[in-house]
Amino acid sequence: MENRLLSAFAGTSAFLLALLFVPALFAEPERGGNADDAAAAWEKAFPDGLIKAGQKASAAKKANLRALEGKFVGVYHARSTCSGCRKFTPQLVDFYRKNKGDIEIVLLQADNTEEEAVAYAKETKMKWLAVPFGGSAKLDRGLEIPGMAVYAPDGTFFMSVYCLKPYRSDQLTLENLRERMDAFETGKKAAAAPKTAPAKSGKNNKKSRARGKKAPRTER
Repeated sequence: MENRLLSAFAGTSAFLLALLFVPALFAEPERGGNADDAAAAWEKAFPDGLIKAGQKASAAKKANLRALEGKFVGVYHARSTCSGCRKFTPQLVDFYRKNKGDIEIVLLQADNTEEEAVAYAKETKMKWLAVPFGGSAKLDRGLEIPGMAVYAPDGTFFMSVYCLKPYRSDQLTLENLRERMDAFETGKKAAAAPKTAPAKSGKNNKKSRARGKKAPRTER
């Protein structure tokens, strides 16, 4: 009986220790952390790698995931036969063209065949990356079609973009995305700025100067 209890305790302890040391895919890193942390997270998120949208997986060269480094990443779930995608994709293409220095888009294709997916990417002039057809994306957010989950430069979830009108009050648009990206960068710069000590008030300065003066000599 005693041996069984000891074995059960040892097994439970090992399980708890394993939970403590299993890293979360998109756990928020400490400030000033290594950029390799985000790169490693993307490698886990896209185990089949990434290619350029509009290419067949068998003929495409795998993209370097370092292309995602330091940028917001939007994972866009779309299908060529989806009428909502047909309306939203041109807007996203225009948004990407204007903001590609700050964000990278990754297409997660939902077409029935690779030929359909490739033709759609070429037709709509998608100039971003894509998960190879038939590949997987291990993300911590579900995606509607059409829909886009956006991640911050450190790999943590940032926001979801809803693609169709009318929007619900809890749904965000590309305009909201640009506003939040700007606010994120402003906050990041403010946090990194060196803190300066507050200037002493004039009253205190007068007191300190008064202490330094010698008392005038009086004649007897």
